[in-house]
Amino acid sequence: MAAVLLGPPVIRGARPPPTAAAAAAEAPASHPFLDLLDACFNNDAPAAASDGGKGPRMMRTENDSATYATSGNPCLDLFFQVVPDTPPQRVRELVTLAWAHDPLTALKLVANLRGVRGTGKSDKEGFYAAALWLHERHPKTLACNLPALAEFGYLKDFPELLYRLIHGADVRKLAKDKVGVAKIRRKVAEVRAARLAGAKRARGNTARCRARACRLRQRRALQPQDQVQAWQ
Repeated sequence: MAAVLLGPPVIRGARPPPTAAAAAAEAPASHPFLDLLDACFNNDAPAAASDGGKGPRMMRTENDSATYATSGNPCLDLFFQVVPDTPPQRVRELVTLAWAHDPLTALKLVANLRGVRGTGKSDKEGFYAAALWLHERHPKTLACNLPALAEFGYLKDFPELLYRLIHGADVRKLAKDKVGVAKIRRKVAEVRAARLAGAKRARGNTARCRARACRLRQRRALQPQDQVQAWQ
């Protein structure tokens, strides 16, 4: 049985009556995206943008290619722009915009972030950031969907969320940075110890070479005298 998400109470209470739903079901199938395509088909005049006619804002991708900064739909931006390396603050911003646009769709997209076993993106860090945003802004919605969280995610997500609520949302990042700093310090200490050992060996080799050279000079200095005594 698939997990059932409970939307915000305002949305769940605003469902149309059965008669309206039946009338909508009998109406011809349509979609806002397809309707917009039909309306703008063969229309050479560009539509006026909401930013004063300047057009949508452009940006550069990681490969330095031109692209649009937004699709115009906050829910679509939440789906495409949240990737495993997205900072938590950026995830919160996208969830805020998507929730203001369509709360139920935003809730489904938050669930899609954690979906494992082929049910979603399996992006636990992005999901944790979105879940903490839900706990801060809509705690009842998060609490009502705890059974569904265990179905499309992992049971260990609950203690992880509690741990981050108690110690801070960035506690894992701080711990990881601390471990990284300790590893760098340990590596520097090892390199420094290796250099000191090498310098000590070099000084020892130099002293041995000097002692060997001194013994050779002494032998050469005594060799003619031994020969003279042997001849006598």
